[in-house]
Amino acid sequence: MGNDLTSRVELAVACSREGRTVASIGGYLTRTEQEQIVEIYSRLTNNEVIREDSPVTAVITSKMGRKSTISQSDAINWFIEGYPKWSLPLQKKLKETRPPRTKTILAYGLREGRDFSDDYYVQVIRDVANLPEAQAKVFFEHLIKPQLAELEELSGLVEAEIKQKG
Repeated sequence: MGNDLTSRVELAVACSREGRTVASIGGYLTRTEQEQIVEIYSRLTNNEVIREDSPVTAVITSKMGRKSTISQSDAINWFIEGYPKWSLPLQKKLKETRPPRTKTILAYGLREGRDFSDDYYVQVIRDVANLPEAQAKVFFEHLIKPQLAELEELSGLVEAEIKQKG
């Protein structure tokens, strides 16, 4: 009894730990990428050039975006500015507060002082990411395992809000 639930929670926790580790590393990389964009744009607008022997390129270009409707907040602001007297009930309603709703949370993670075997982590990567065993093992041992020990954010339970219908 409870074997199916146990295996599902184990899989979820292993995926969470490994996925968050990879996402954290990806986050560092993409954050650094985003930090470079303003400086790159500035340098391109000042006519700096990229060396010819580099494999990279960067250009400033433009692209037409999609048509979109005016946002609800823009429409409300337009109405309030254009029709201040008629919008008094709306302005009053916008200032009202409502009680916070109760959220249903599922919290899951490792028991304190416990962890999965390396083999289980490798198996999860192999099965979920559909990688060959050898690649999954290298990926785990060289990338994920060293980070699992260091990243504080991976300790404790993961919380997921359960969306209620209705």
